[in-house]
Amino acid sequence: MFSIFNKPQPPREDGPPAPVRTLVAWNANSLHTRIERNRAEVSNFLKSHTPDVVFISEVRFPAAGGPFKKDDGKPRTRGALSSATAQLATEAAAIKTFVETHGYRSYWSLSDSKYAGTGLLVRRACEQPTSVRYSLDDGAAAGAHHPEGRVILASFSSFECLGTCTPPRVHSCARPARSLCTPSHLADPTLIHG
Repeated sequence: MFSIFNKPQPPREDGPPAPVRTLVAWNANSLHTRIERNRAEVSNFLKSHTPDVVFISEVRFPAAGGPFKKDDGKPRTRGALSSATAQLATEAAAIKTFVETHGYRSYWSLSDSKYAGTGLLVRRACEQPTSVRYSLDDGAAAGAHHPEGRVILASFSSFECLGTCTPPRVHSCARPARSLCTPSHLADPTLIHG
């Protein structure tokens, strides 16, 4: 994990929401696996650095719905963790418990299967996004997600935070199905890339 700020801020328990001061980007390479195998290290990092916002790339957890097969065209709830099987339900509960125990609210953009996917954790004591988008397509509907869950754009009162999970060896917007092209309305976003 990489933090652009080094001064941890203690969590606020009451009063108005604290402004967002610390941002962290993390390529988890399977959030559930990291929680199961590296719980102590991740917990210690979150407790000692108290990041206000954590962008997670490669969540690798399927979107709610199903069970379905990848690319079958059936609808998914891409902003929610799947509980389609007993194992997925157990894993989703472990992720939710971990996130809530550490004082965060979660925003998810997930794929059809345990592939790609992004998450944004915002400390509950902090200012929450005024809006969240999950696609960089200017023409996309408000709740539309990138099909592989590769984008989260959170608008806060004083900045925008764009987190992406970019596939390897994609260097241009010439392949729009797999590329992430910056839309024209983003003047000066805070970029976090995992």
